[in-house]
Amino acid sequence: MPRQMREGFEERRKEYEERIRKWLSPENHRCLAGKTIGEIRAVVGNDFLPVGEVPDEILMYYGTDDPCVYAGPAYFIEHAVNRHKELGVEDYVGMLDVLTDYDSLYSQDDGALVLLKEGKPSRQVIIVLDGNTGRLILYRSFFGGRRKSRKWHEISEASPVVGTPLSLPEDR
Repeated sequence: MPRQMREGFEERRKEYEERIRKWLSPENHRCLAGKTIGEIRAVVGNDFLPVGEVPDEILMYYGTDDPCVYAGPAYFIEHAVNRHKELGVEDYVGMLDVLTDYDSLYSQDDGALVLLKEGKPSRQVIIVLDGNTGRLILYRSFFGGRRKSRKWHEISEASPVVGTPLSLPEDR
């Protein structure tokens, strides 16, 4: 069952879905596949925009107030059209479910937080707190096989551990 989200979340979720669908449109797949992230950035820009939200437990973990998870369109599109052609738009839209209805949480030594959703296929979304902006950033996602690292430390939602902010490079 999804966790309690802030008021108005369902309307904002629709905006996140629309943004992801627009970024991963058939036209963008046709026009941007095979291009470098720099070439894609020249077409779509890379201003970070919200692509999802997390519940309050995650905000407490990082000690932040903004529930949005941000991504830059150039990075997001390049990842989808060049690195994971086997995934469809619905796989990426499915990230929204992982952010709000994960089964397990893991922390990494570098401050990243892994949200794991069991099932077939299992899905993982990794977010970080950018020390430069104070925003939660979509760092990685995995679909299908369960990837578990020895660097992961399972945490409970009540964990008092605060994630270490990372300073992400400008070209993310």
